[in-house]
Amino acid sequence: YLIRKIILSAWCKENKVPVVDLESSIPLLSLSEEDRKIFYDDGVHFTPKGYDYCAELIYDIMQPFLGTKNISPVTL
Repeated sequence: YLIRKIILSAWCKENKVPVVDLESSIPLLSLSEEDRKIFYDDGVHFTPKGYDYCAELIYDIMQPFLGTKNISPVTL
């Protein structure tokens, strides 16, 4: 897994492809039991708050590529 991650990261950097590593950003096994309940529904899928957090992470990474500045994500 780690080798695949390193290769993918290097390829993406070389090809200027943005990547959001959700596993590292919300590491299931490293979270407290309380945080797991906040972010994960069943250990695989996110809760609504987990998906909101993912959207914020993706937005933060993608914003420089979108050519827009100071636009806040939409809250539903």
